Amino acid sequence: MEQLFGDNLIIIYFIVGLGIICYSNFNTQQRIMLMYTITYVCCFLNILDSKVALVMMSFLLFIYLEYLTEDYYKLKIIRKIPYKIVDSMFLMIFQYYYVFFICAVLLQTDYARMLIGWRRYGEICKAASFLMAFFCIHETSIQRFETLTITDMMKVINENPVYQFPYNEIEADKYTILTEIEDKSYFDRKNSYNFFSLEFVKYRILRFRTYIKCYHGKEKLKRVINVVEHYAVVTKHIRGYSTIEMQLIRNIGLRTGYNCVIRRKIFEFVYTKIFFSSLKQFFIDNYYNNRSHYKEYLLWLYFRVVKTKINGKAIQPASKAFINDKMESWSKEGIFIVCMGLSGKGNEYYSYSPYYEIIQDNDMDERKITKMYKDIKSQKLQ
Repeated sequence: MEQLFGDNLIIIYFIVGLGIICYSNFNTQQRIMLMYTITYVCCFLNILDSKVALVMMSFLLFIYLEYLTEDYYKLKIIRKIPYKIVDSMFLMIFQYYYVFFICAVLLQTDYARMLIGWRRYGEICKAASFLMAFFCIHETSIQRFETLTITDMMKVINENPVYQFPYNEIEADKYTILTEIEDKSYFDRKNSYNFFSLEFVKYRILRFRTYIKCYHGKEKLKRVINVVEHYAVVTKHIRGYSTIEMQLIRNIGLRTGYNCVIRRKIFEFVYTKIFFSSLKQFFIDNYYNNRSHYKEYLLWLYFRVVKTKINGKAIQPASKAFINDKMESWSKEGIFIVCMGLSGKGNEYYSYSPYYEIIQDNDMDERKITKMYKDIKSQKLQ
């Protein structure tokens, strides 16, 4: 062994890391925890240089998460290198606490202790480094925030395949009701899936200009202030900034951690782009039927995934609120009730703007809506 590797511990570390990754009796968390432990011990005992160890660790994690993964559909669908880099960075930072591990390794170096004060605080740095490493390993093991694999997400897609989507049989008004209530920018965003995009910004600017163009002078200033106040209030309710795709990805892509709001929002932003862009390209490459109606397909899928609440009754997926799961047979009134229930709004909101205008613009029967809402506990929607 000594003749083969000499003093090249980096090669030995790399081989050990690959051995851990390929050991089938460990799950993903256990493999990463073991890699953390070995790397930290090697750095702590000065067997490996800390910077070199972190570079090697980062490379091994990237290779493992993106190329040696057991996630079949990740290999098949997520093909672009930038997407793979972003995916691995998200998992390492938000699911496996890699930033804490980096800090733990760097804190126990001579350089860090010298900066802080070698004689007075050297032992404190060591203790802090050990505690941070233990915290990282512990949090990785319990997974407070955990995403589903791409394969798990694809199970939902495969249960509702695009080639079975009855695009030609569904009236356009039924899509409009959903987008008017939940995400008015939906069809204006041709190639983006979240609010952090140029298309979304252009849409908001256009709506703002349309809103204020009829006003002048003090009245115009008053309207601008009203808009600013409105968005200040909406900011307190993060749902107001969720596009339909962001709502969909958190329903099909999160295992645990819905209440970890910041991490969940970053997940929604990152994976709406990675997953839905890659899925669209996958449909195109494989010549799936209805691939040219991708935006409509996602709305059809949305009803078959998300939860709604009607007259105090929680229903998931929302399609179960109807007599059957065929969207082409659903009434517009039933779809309106389900869409209002997505944010928990009851019939007391139906007479208010903008919901009343949606009822009028789509030729819905108000009395039918009221009756169907009241009868939901005894019979399903039509």
